[in-house]
Amino acid sequence: MRSKLIGNLDRLDHTVAGWALDKRDPERAIGITLVQDGKVIHRWSAVLYRADVAAAHGSGHHAFSLDLDKVPGVLEGALLEVFAEEMRLGAGTFSPRPRAARGDDGWLFLQNDSNDVNARITGAKKVEVSGCVALFVERDRQFRALGLPWLPVIIPEKNVVCQHLWRAHTISASRPVCLIEAQLRAQDIDPGYLIEEAMDVREEFFLRTDTHPSATGYLAVMRALARRCPTFFDAVPLPAPKLVRGISGDLGVRFDPPVREDALRYTFPRSQGQGVVLDTVSEALRAKSMLRGNVAVIRNDAAPHSRTMVFGTSTAFRLMHYLAHAFREVVFIWENAVDYTLIRELAPELVIWIAAERFLPIECDDSTGVRQAAERLRSAGFTA
Repeated sequence: MRSKLIGNLDRLDHTVAGWALDKRDPERAIGITLVQDGKVIHRWSAVLYRADVAAAHGSGHHAFSLDLDKVPGVLEGALLEVFAEEMRLGAGTFSPRPRAARGDDGWLFLQNDSNDVNARITGAKKVEVSGCVALFVERDRQFRALGLPWLPVIIPEKNVVCQHLWRAHTISASRPVCLIEAQLRAQDIDPGYLIEEAMDVREEFFLRTDTHPSATGYLAVMRALARRCPTFFDAVPLPAPKLVRGISGDLGVRFDPPVREDALRYTFPRSQGQGVVLDTVSEALRAKSMLRGNVAVIRNDAAPHSRTMVFGTSTAFRLMHYLAHAFREVVFIWENAVDYTLIRELAPELVIWIAAERFLPIECDDSTGVRQAAERLRSAGFTA
């Protein structure tokens, strides 16, 4: 049976984004190819979720997005063509924009990304948040039905907390996370937006050359978890982080030469009964391949509680080492979607979802599960 491909290229500038699906086989993932001046330079798949595609075609995991800054060999001004298998979706040229900006006192900030983060947090770009609110509400209902505690956590944006160090924007009190929080609190749901915790320590919450929290920031997150869920986190001892010299974070590497800093980092000690026992995330990071669907597991036999499952992306991945002091097994899945079938199978004591403010509102579909991650965990023997 021949395929019947449909799709659209929504954007091609510093980001390639769109969707593609096979109407005759709507569950099949479509391969996307990026061609520069007639030569294939990148291949990936249309597997991201989009609510509008789901509403129109009954299946939503058919979107794609690619940050061209991360693709080696892309040339400014070269002709780029995007194909969904044999169907040409469109063409354009790479228009790079500086991704990082310098603020005061050597601080670096995210200037541009595929989410248009600064347009969102200043209110210049209006976005619909009802789908994200509905996602929180449904998760709250599902976990109540399971009788399982869950903790949503939203990490504030560096550009919001440290605005005093980069005054290029005026932060809106009606940015997406504020709208989401107001609607959820009206329904007695705490979305876990840690803005007060971050504002208490301001710039100490973040690394100077990075978009992610510092060791101080992650310790503030752990204190917030202890306040919200003392059963699991109260009185959990955390060792002091160590000074690491010459770090160049995800913003620092954008400069030539890279901008470096000395910063406190905390990593889990490797010893008998402790350490990382599964980690496909780091493998994907080294290979610069797709991160969605990858997993990591840390074990600590000396911890007081049995198992937690953590869903999220890079911010959540870096928190694993701290969580391992509370749980004998921390199972991390690089997905914003959660998988209730896998949760029942692994029987955690607690489920945590960690989202970064710059990604809100998030569109994801919990109904189909997280297939790749589930397969990786099952093949590695992780069960209840």
